[in-house]
Amino acid sequence: SQNYQQVNQSCGHNAAHPGQAAAILPRLHACSPGASATVYENMKVGATSTSLSAVKSAFEKNLVCMGMTGDDVGGVYDVDAGAFFLGAAPMNENKTSGGANILGVKSAFE
Repeated sequence: SQNYQQVNQSCGHNAAHPGQAAAILPRLHACSPGASATVYENMKVGATSTSLSAVKSAFEKNLVCMGMTGDDVGGVYDVDAGAFFLGAAPMNENKTSGGANILGVKSAFE
């Protein structure tokens, strides 16, 4: 499967991310100011790079505090490959990769 971060940047999908991140930042900040800073720095308008693993980790470490489980969080699916993007699969109840929710369905060439 393709790397979501590389495909996402090459297709211009990053434009929507600052708004999506801003919607959850206050809730994440209440749990961990450090985690919210990580997400903000990676997702803000004008960010020169984005670390999917850093953002994903910041959220995963704070799911319980935010009143969520791994099943509440989806993954990003690559329609062209018929699989989740590498590193972007949903989590199961044990907070490991392998759940069934799909956060977004994106084609690499949309």
